[in-house]
Amino acid sequence: FLLRKEGVPQGDTLAMVLHRIVIVLLADQLQDMDPEVLTPFCADDESFNVIARKEARLVAFLKKKGLWLGFFPKPDKSYFVCDDPGDLEDKGYTKIRIVEGKR
Repeated sequence: FLLRKEGVPQGDTLAMVLHRIVIVLLADQLQDMDPEVLTPFCADDESFNVIARKEARLVAFLKKKGLWLGFFPKPDKSYFVCDDPGDLEDKGYTKIRIVEGKR
């Protein structure tokens, strides 16, 4: 058999099952860290609705735990929904698309 660094090959039906398991694990852990977090994950994009000051801790968690589980968050492909986007922009989080809103 072949060892793969990338995980499941594209088109393999196992990919959907494994992706869902990883997403649920990450979503549960994020929810445990902060009950206010809503976790509507889609593809490789993460989306939060949190108070801006909690953002850095959650993104750092995703980068650390996500990599271990084969989930590679890409800030430039991600949307971050928060109550006050001004706080994030002031902190220099420019690689993440920051939008104002509530769910």
